Amino acid sequence: MNKNNNISPTKINSNNINNSSSKLDEEHESRKILLSRLPASRQQNPERYDNILNFWSKSIRRVIDECNLLIFTPQQLKEIFTVEGGITPISLMNIIDEIERGNDIELLSKFTTQMGWSSWLWNRVAVPTFQWSVSKVYPSSMNSPRKTDNSKAVLERKLVCPAAANIKAEELYQIQLDRIQSTIDNIVSLSNVEKEIADWLITKEELALLLHILDKEGKAKLIVHNNETKGVKFANEGEKVVVLDTDLGVLELNNTYEKLIAQEEKLKNDIDACSEQIRTYVRAKQRDLSLTQLKRKKTLESILAKRQQASNNIHELLASIESAHSNQQVMDTLCVGVSTLKKVNEKMSVDQVDKVMDDFADVMLNQKEIEEAITTGMAANAPESNPEEDAELERELEKLEEEQKLKQQQQNKTPTTENPTTTTTTTTSKTPPVKSQEDIELEKELEQLENLSLNESSPKEKKKEPILEAS
Repeated sequence: MNKNNNISPTKINSNNINNSSSKLDEEHESRKILLSRLPASRQQNPERYDNILNFWSKSIRRVIDECNLLIFTPQQLKEIFTVEGGITPISLMNIIDEIERGNDIELLSKFTTQMGWSSWLWNRVAVPTFQWSVSKVYPSSMNSPRKTDNSKAVLERKLVCPAAANIKAEELYQIQLDRIQSTIDNIVSLSNVEKEIADWLITKEELALLLHILDKEGKAKLIVHNNETKGVKFANEGEKVVVLDTDLGVLELNNTYEKLIAQEEKLKNDIDACSEQIRTYVRAKQRDLSLTQLKRKKTLESILAKRQQASNNIHELLASIESAHSNQQVMDTLCVGVSTLKKVNEKMSVDQVDKVMDDFADVMLNQKEIEEAITTGMAANAPESNPEEDAELERELEKLEEEQKLKQQQQNKTPTTENPTTTTTTTTSKTPPVKSQEDIELEKELEQLENLSLNESSPKEKKKEPILEAS
């Protein structure tokens, strides 16, 4: 690839072109394919045909992406892919035709027609070149890639890569979204859009292409007045953009405010320069020149004060417009809410609500009466109690309670005996077995008999004593 190719840096970044060129020069296989001839038909050698076509598709797309080459001609590609020594790829034109048939690249006219723009609308922004002059930045000897000495229509037809253009359009839209802070920040002049993407090095025709894509997607609309494009209005995220009658006024106020700010900066610099000049003349004791510069400084300060007052007024006006837009958005939202509420309330009325509430009260009253009737009926059908049976049950219950009470008392009176067994290591105690009621009664009877026996033996002993004494 010719590193000294005649392509203007205003369109293509020469460093990127040289980088792409170096990659191809260093890769032997790539250089070999670059100079290969495309078979006349795919049937002759399908594998070779596909490899060459795939290589060229990727190479052209890489140049488009790295150099922001959104609109290009076959002549430009021919110049870009010319290698050192002026050797041009043999089958480049045939390859471009094959890629175009696959719709990876398209004619610009076909693409814009499919997107829905007419030629007169396209030419409003597509015809002018970028705002800066080429001659001020680069030598005049460097030819523009948009112009070629070859007059053949096949070399001069404008092509576009739809996939690359769509990606770049979305990137432009995201840049605008990042800078939107208020309801009027989405209204931008074309010159400001150009400044924001100045490092892309694209022409105004390519900028028009990107805006054309965003317009089709509903993400941007041109603000046109008297058949002249004044600016662009970008959509807020997730919304469709609609141009209003007030947008032109907002755009003009913004442009005027920016011009006033630029004038203020220039006046401040001039005032600082005058102050420095006055100090120089004072040190040189040049009184007349000092007075002249001092008068000029006062004049500049007066003009600056007027510019600042004007810019402040415009800024306040823009703030009021922004506030009005916000109020309008709130009102629109409230209108939608009220309309929705009305539609919901259309399905019921006050009379319907009163009727439903009355029916509800009646139903609850009927339910209460039904429950009371069920309760009363169950009480009436309950069996009558028999006094004699109740008395018998009471006596039986008292008897059971008395037996339980005696049993508890007896258990409390029964002593517990311990049989300690002492050993050298441990001491254990045995709990006596629980005695039944019958055993307890037998023990009581045995105790009574023992007591009687003792009482009977005592008088006999007393009677024997006197007999022994008499003898």
